[in-house]
Amino acid sequence: MDNTVIAVFSDHLAMRNSHWSQLAANPLQRRLLFMVMDGERAEEVDTPISHYEIGPTLLAKANAVSSINIGFGRTAGAMLKSPVDERHFRRALYAEESLDLNLFRDQLTVDETALLITLGGAEFSITENGGPFLYGIYMLVFDNDGQFLDVLYARSLADVMPQMRGKLVAYFERKTRDGEQSFTVGRLSPDPDASRHYSQFGSLEIIGISPDEFSD
Repeated sequence: MDNTVIAVFSDHLAMRNSHWSQLAANPLQRRLLFMVMDGERAEEVDTPISHYEIGPTLLAKANAVSSINIGFGRTAGAMLKSPVDERHFRRALYAEESLDLNLFRDQLTVDETALLITLGGAEFSITENGGPFLYGIYMLVFDNDGQFLDVLYARSLADVMPQMRGKLVAYFERKTRDGEQSFTVGRLSPDPDASRHYSQFGSLEIIGISPDEFSD
């Protein structure tokens, strides 16, 4: 284990899971876990950092650099030394505008060969939490007005049905590694009349979905 740094990072709100709705409803319960094992004495550092500080901190821990900025990100040590007012200012810079995408307004395109969903001007690569898509569902989630909220990946509809039943969604599905691919848009429900379902579609374009079609 000489010259080895092991890092553990977890964010339970990064992708939807069985606890997503509980944490989203109670954001103060959300805690990012970032743990580095580098052979030094164990300690807990009470330094407020964000995702942006993970990369620079790891590079410094690995002795690859002594000081580095990656975009907004700095090392945890640099954050600790900075004035509190500066930390708050930098946090404001981190904020990203939410995507203004709407299922009822924007064109929805799906390419099952390229594994790509396009809504308005935004592209969503169909992946398994960022990795190659083998099987499962890749889902876009919307509010009742059709406004885009989030994306999620799950191994099957059964994994998300209890939390997502009745939600307005659009999802790509492959049930097994070699199974057929399909795309569904509408309310997540066992009722086939609650959504549109497409199979063996190649490249699909959906325009002009009416809110009345999928009213809850």
